[in-house]
Amino acid sequence: MDILTVIVFSVLVPTTEAGIEAFVGSEDIQAQLQANYKNLTALRTIPAPPWVEAPSFRGTTDILYSCIITLIACIYTALHLNIPAPKSNLVWQKVKWVFAALIAPEIVLYCASSQWIMARNLKKNLRRLRNTQLDADGHSKIPDDISMKYAFFVVMGGLLVRVDDIHDEREFVALTLNGVLQLAVDGHFPSIPQSKIDDRSKADFVQKVLVIIQVLWMATQCLARLLYKLPLSLIEIHTIVHVLCALVMFLFWIKKPLDVREAEILDTSNFRDLLGLMVQEQLYTEEADSIVIYNPTSSKDILSTGSRAPVTWVEFAENAHSTYVRGGEALRCGFGPTRRRDDFNYGLLVTRKGAVRWERAASAIHKIDYKDHDGDRFHRAAGTPRYEDSFYHNSLSTYSGNLPAHSESLSHLRGVFLFLLNELLLLFLLLLLPIAYGGIHLSAWNFDFPTPIEKFLWKIACFDIMGAVFVGFIFMLVLHATTHMGDEYGHMFWKTLASFISVLYGIVGLPFVAVYVISRIYIVVESFASLRAVPIGIYLMPSWVQMIPHV
Repeated sequence: MDILTVIVFSVLVPTTEAGIEAFVGSEDIQAQLQANYKNLTALRTIPAPPWVEAPSFRGTTDILYSCIITLIACIYTALHLNIPAPKSNLVWQKVKWVFAALIAPEIVLYCASSQWIMARNLKKNLRRLRNTQLDADGHSKIPDDISMKYAFFVVMGGLLVRVDDIHDEREFVALTLNGVLQLAVDGHFPSIPQSKIDDRSKADFVQKVLVIIQVLWMATQCLARLLYKLPLSLIEIHTIVHVLCALVMFLFWIKKPLDVREAEILDTSNFRDLLGLMVQEQLYTEEADSIVIYNPTSSKDILSTGSRAPVTWVEFAENAHSTYVRGGEALRCGFGPTRRRDDFNYGLLVTRKGAVRWERAASAIHKIDYKDHDGDRFHRAAGTPRYEDSFYHNSLSTYSGNLPAHSESLSHLRGVFLFLLNELLLLFLLLLLPIAYGGIHLSAWNFDFPTPIEKFLWKIACFDIMGAVFVGFIFMLVLHATTHMGDEYGHMFWKTLASFISVLYGIVGLPFVAVYVISRIYIVVESFASLRAVPIGIYLMPSWVQMIPHV
């Protein structure tokens, strides 16, 4: 009998002649119920004692129910997803990410940590710019209360700019962190009141409190089992791992707005020329490679040989949606395609929106360079941004996902690898988290499994999870090094080795990833399946644990 229960009983329950004997354990009640479970008269007339303690055992459904509720509630509450794409369902997005977190929680934790790092860097860089962006009265154009909440709002795609007047397909694009920094440098910091961000956030304090209570109960009952030297089930170990990941996720995302469905549409009237340059640089890169900039008062064109020829100025025909501008021709803004000696018919089809984009980009370039251009190429080399030291080429995002790949340059494996080499903290987390995840599950090394083969597969899956990401990183490091050596020195040995490694990756890469995914799934499935054969002590539960409020 628990001392706390006796004290509560003595205060709340009147004593009888039998005194403390009025307190009856759950086992006594269970025995009477089993003896009279078919006797409705007895069930209605036999008096129950004034206090019955909680049962000191649990069933399989109790274990499953508490673990599943804790898993889903904890993960669902901790998830702070980015603003979804138009016509996307945020709830469905969260459901998919809950399943992803159930299989690989450290991937979601990695996303949370990377977003926190990006938000922190944005906040730090904006504060550094405050003293350089002053108005006529000497006041900074950047407020001094830049918060992590604002930075997270930018990271999650919260600032949209309308581009349907200069882009042929898209209506809106989001400003990236680089875009916000570039506008701040140019004196057009995109400010948004924190009250607007708070209005869009759906943070629920009561929901979080309930989940915290459930998590504390789960942690307490697992700790109690260890103190009483009672066995733990695999599903409870699995749940604790996910709970720890969810708590760390929540700490990274604690300042991030929750369940925001709509972004803020910015007024671009003060920087529409810069926006035109950004759209041209980033969303029409190949077109920009072929553009030559002329002085509208000039009548000369530059050939691929460097010689000069007359320029023909092109006007849109009345009611025409587009016009074809050939090499040697240009619109009045000064933009036109380069002339090619090998193809005299080469040109660009320019829509009216494209013409507006060209005009604004030309105006922005003129303001930035402070000079007239006469035959300069938009890009001095194909694929090379005009302003490499600025962010005009990497200021916008059409990506609305949650993985840390807000830049199109991270859409391929090599881009992700190079990104991680420049973000050592993220690289450290990427390598450490799978080791921690597999290592904690490997603590069940001496547990009793239903069959020896299941125990063996559990160990194999844990080792695979712990080592797969590290092996993949080493593989990519060697591939990057050999490719760099081949490009740098042109030695055939390095080029051949890089080609061999690339072919090897193509052969073993897919099976390697498949085995890794299977290991992930096996850990989850076996955590549940192992309940079919566990020690009897799994079902013994200290009664005082049951008294703690929980679901």
